[in-house]
Amino acid sequence: MLQFKQHCLVLLLIALANGSSYGKSKTTNIEINKGRGYSYDHDGYGNDKTTNIVVNKGNGYGYDHDGYGKDKTIKIVVNKGHGYGYDHDGYGNGKSTKIIVNKGHGYGYAHDGYGNGKTTKIIVNKGNGYGYDYDGNENDKTKIIVNKGHGYGYDHDGYGNGKLTKIIVNKGNGYGHDHDGYGNGKSTKIIVNKGHGYGYDQDGYGNGKSTKIIVNKGNGYGYDHDGYGKDKTTKIVVNKGHGYGYDHDGYGNGKSTKIIVNKGHGYGYAHDGYGNGKTTKIIVNKGNGYGHDHDGYGNGKSTKIIVNKGHGYGYDHDGYGNGKSTKIIVNKGNGYGYDHDGYGNGKSTKIIVNKGNGYGYDHDGYGNGKSTKIIVNKGNGYGYNNNGYGNVNKGNTYGYRNNGYGNGKTHIIVNKGNGYGYNNNGYGNGKLTNIIVNKGNGYGYDYDDGCGNDKTTKIVVNKGDGYGNDHTGYGNGKTHIIVNKGNGYGNRNNGYRYDRNNGYGNGKTHIIVNKGNGYGYRNNGYGNDKTHIIVNKGNGYGYRNNGYGYGYRNNGYGNGKTHIIVKKGNGYGYRNNGYGNDKTHIIVNKGNEYGYRNNGYGYGYRNNGYGNGKTHIIVNKGNGYGYRNNGYGYGYRNNGYGNGKTHIIVNKGNGYGYRNNGYGNDKTHIIVNKGNGYGYRNNGYGYGYRNNGYGNGKTHIIVNKGNGYGYRNNGYVNDKTHIIVNKGNGYGYRNNGYGYGYRNNG
Repeated sequence: MLQFKQHCLVLLLIALANGSSYGKSKTTNIEINKGRGYSYDHDGYGNDKTTNIVVNKGNGYGYDHDGYGKDKTIKIVVNKGHGYGYDHDGYGNGKSTKIIVNKGHGYGYAHDGYGNGKTTKIIVNKGNGYGYDYDGNENDKTKIIVNKGHGYGYDHDGYGNGKLTKIIVNKGNGYGHDHDGYGNGKSTKIIVNKGHGYGYDQDGYGNGKSTKIIVNKGNGYGYDHDGYGKDKTTKIVVNKGHGYGYDHDGYGNGKSTKIIVNKGHGYGYAHDGYGNGKTTKIIVNKGNGYGHDHDGYGNGKSTKIIVNKGHGYGYDHDGYGNGKSTKIIVNKGNGYGYDHDGYGNGKSTKIIVNKGNGYGYDHDGYGNGKSTKIIVNKGNGYGYNNNGYGNVNKGNTYGYRNNGYGNGKTHIIVNKGNGYGYNNNGYGNGKLTNIIVNKGNGYGYDYDDGCGNDKTTKIVVNKGDGYGNDHTGYGNGKTHIIVNKGNGYGNRNNGYRYDRNNGYGNGKTHIIVNKGNGYGYRNNGYGNDKTHIIVNKGNGYGYRNNGYGYGYRNNGYGNGKTHIIVKKGNGYGYRNNGYGNDKTHIIVNKGNEYGYRNNGYGYGYRNNGYGNGKTHIIVNKGNGYGYRNNGYGYGYRNNGYGNGKTHIIVNKGNGYGYRNNGYGNDKTHIIVNKGNGYGYRNNGYGYGYRNNGYGNGKTHIIVNKGNGYGYRNNGYVNDKTHIIVNKGNGYGYRNNGYGYGYRNNG
């Protein structure tokens, strides 16, 4: 007994000396473990009796998990049984009690970072519950959070400086797998915020009255955000005040109501990936709401209705499956939308009807049934992303992203056959016609040839059994003609002069002819028999893919550029320039360019962003199936090469790279892969599934002798040598995951 008391005294003295990182005043930390306790992670108390008490009575500033601030704080954790904790609050199968009381002016900035008012958090777990993730409420669990003061929360459920009540009750055998992934038992979640709360993240309703209710009464399996499972589920969000939401469904400072009802056996797999049961989703925004992300309809009246009546399997955003689906979006006011379908401050109507057994796999990737998409914009809209077209037939519109063409625009897509689409407008092997006509002074800056302030006509005809799986990745029998006769300033894909992808100056003709059975899956990813010639002789300022001049994105080179690709074999390309076997790619850049993205030379800030003076040679002689950027062999992501690959990069200038492989000046990069590698991510050779997840037979040498400042993946500082040799059958799944690795350096 004396030895035990001495042990506790030592713990107390250590806690008082170190402060346990809560701030500059009185702190007490007591931990008692009387049995065979195994702790695995944060508060992952083990399989025996454990007591953890933290008392902070002074002006302590804590800034991490449960980082309550500069006043009175009490934290008590009691575990009386054989509990196995696996993650945050992952209390195990024994009795657990957790109590947090904060009565002073504490500022918390992380998870459950309730602020400088009165706070009470109580968690009671009396049964055999297994928790697997945040709020992965298991069977028999109760959680209560009360915040009555001026608390500022900035992260998950970051409710602000008003009164807040959060109650979670799970009475059944529920298995939760992700955020709000309520399991197969009865679950009830209620959040009430009546004050001036500013929330900035998931369902970040703002400084007005907010109510969130989730009821799951059956055996529902939820797998992702709003991935409600195979039984009855109801979710209601009501925001009656001046709330500013900036993320998912970030409806603005007017009255908003969100209702989701799932009555059948629906399996949801991603955002709005409603399954094969009846599902109805209604969002109504009646005030001056500014939304800046997904479906960020602006400060006018907006209504969004989604009805799924059949056995539809949805796999991604709007990837509704093989049942009847109808989606209607109406925007009647002066709304400024800045992202996906960010139609502007005029009247906009978007209607999507899917009548057949269509399998959609990505955005608007409607499948092999009859589909019709009609977009009409009649007002002075300023759109800044996907389909962000401006004021039609009214004046000078400024569109800045996908399909961002100017005034005088009509866009009609009709798919009559058994087409399998896998990404943006990746319509399949049925007859397809895409017509875009721009007759006015429109300034387009992105995807679909952001053609500038003169007359432009774009016609795409696909008459054969082409399988297109991404941007203009159509199959066999394809002709693509673009003619721009004026001084157009385009800033994205095939935009002219001040542009991004293939950004050439004014006076440009672009011809692509593909006569074979090509299966293209991404940007210009055509199959066998392909010739692509680009010549840019002027002072072009390009900002995206192959944008020359002051280029800021993929292959953004300076003025004076020649790009030649010759591919004669049966190649299956799946991403950016992802061609199959027998590929030669030569880029010579002799100017002082400033690149900011993929292969952006000069002051490069993204993938392979090297300095000025660059030579890039790639030779691939094997039967490579590439799926991403330069993905040769069985590669599935960036530089995911298969068997038979040589990659040499020499950079002799003062380059500052800030992202993937963003090394400083004077860089040499050599990769030799002689084995049968199946790569799935960045440099994923062998059975690699994430960044640098290499398999069998890999040599990687990096030498950096200069003052390089790297800030991201493998972003090394000056004077660095990195050698990796992997000779075995490695299965890597994450960053540098060699062998049977599943995470970072696994």
